[in-house]
Amino acid sequence: MAEAVQTVCSVEAIADEIRHSRRYLDRLFQVAFAQSAAEHLRTMRPARARKLIKASLAELSRVAARRGFRSYSHFLRPYKAAFGLSRGEDRRSARLA
Repeated sequence: MAEAVQTVCSVEAIADEIRHSRRYLDRLFQVAFAQSAAEHLRTMRPARARKLIKASLAELSRVAARRGFRSYSHFLRPYKAAFGLSRGEDRRSARLA
């Protein structure tokens, strides 16, 4: 799953890769993480993007693409919802700390 975050992918693609159904994958994730595979993917992407934002000066649109978001606009809302800050605010706070 961690590798899948690097590219745009779906839970279906991951299930196909491991040769199981999406439902089976969701059951595995429910047991392991108490959430579906899709929910886990949605929480993992912003967290990994945040690490990259704080550790580099890469353009934010490039960070979004590297972390599996279809576009920069698809990156905006989940990031702010997860951390309460915009990406730019988060990067600036990391530099000040």
